Amino acid sequence: MIKKIKNIIISYITLGWIEVQLKYTRSLLGPFWITLSACVLIGGMTIVNLSLFGLNIREVMPWIAVGIILWNYILNIIEESLGIFDDQKILNINIEPFEIIAIQISKNLIILLHNIVILIPLIFIFNIPITKNYFYLPYGVFVFIINSISFSIIFGFLCLRYRDFVLIIKNLVFLLFLMTPIFWVPVNLNNNRIAFVDYNVLFQIIQTVRDPILGNPISNFCFLITSIFTFLFLFISIFIYKKFNKRIVFWI
Repeated sequence: MIKKIKNIIISYITLGWIEVQLKYTRSLLGPFWITLSACVLIGGMTIVNLSLFGLNIREVMPWIAVGIILWNYILNIIEESLGIFDDQKILNINIEPFEIIAIQISKNLIILLHNIVILIPLIFIFNIPITKNYFYLPYGVFVFIINSISFSIIFGFLCLRYRDFVLIIKNLVFLLFLMTPIFWVPVNLNNNRIAFVDYNVLFQIIQTVRDPILGNPISNFCFLITSIFTFLFLFISIFIYKKFNKRIVFWI
């Protein structure tokens, strides 16, 4: 059983890598174009934060770097899930919807690993401590992967059945990006901290990975919020998948 699961995971990763190669065919830097663009964005947003708020670059740049790298992964998962099943090839290939989702997530995890290279020089430049808090990272990775599966299912089925939701979700995601402390530090907030930080689930999910990388433990509140949210939407996605996965061919 374990060997079978291992072979399935390896096959998804292999197919994900092929997707990455196909996406960047004839590109000089391949997926590292995303890494380069992330570096430019990190540098630009760091300068903006230093200019507007006069914060210490040692605190701001690592915070922004981890936030933008994780956000790029989240954004890719959401945007690709909006049209993941809207493909005529599904009618001609014997493949389960979950397999399509698994390949998509594998592809974006590979790209995420490329982007994490950015953090290595920052850890040394700013002397970010590597502490026992790194043991919290498996929980953060678990939260990211499970939510990637859940939202790929929910958004994939929803946008295939009701095409109007594609634009609605894109606008909401952009709004969440501006409202969430991804490229700005919450210490700047004077009001509405509850809305923007404490009960902002997107922020708490990002913190499950960002806090350990920056040498901080995950707070109990973060554990509670992310656990409830992750398992709630996992159950919703399982319900949706079981009820509608056979109807995809009629919606395309």
